[in-house]
Amino acid sequence: MDNVIFNEHEIRSLQALLADYKRIVGDYGYQLGDVKSSYLNELLIDEYQDTTGFKERREMYKSEWVYL
Repeated sequence: MDNVIFNEHEIRSLQALLADYKRIVGDYGYQLGDVKSSYLNELLIDEYQDTTGFKERREMYKSEWVYL
């Protein structure tokens, strides 16, 4: 997962990761429907556990930062 979504452990916004996730899953022919960022948040925690960090942004309308 990190080879596809994260490039050299860069910090990404959760919304940008969600857009990549939707594109990648769609490329494999799966129908996603309405996937929320909270679902991706859970996937990241399950995959990386304690090595995943989330930082809220000061602007309420912007998504969290995600880093490994």
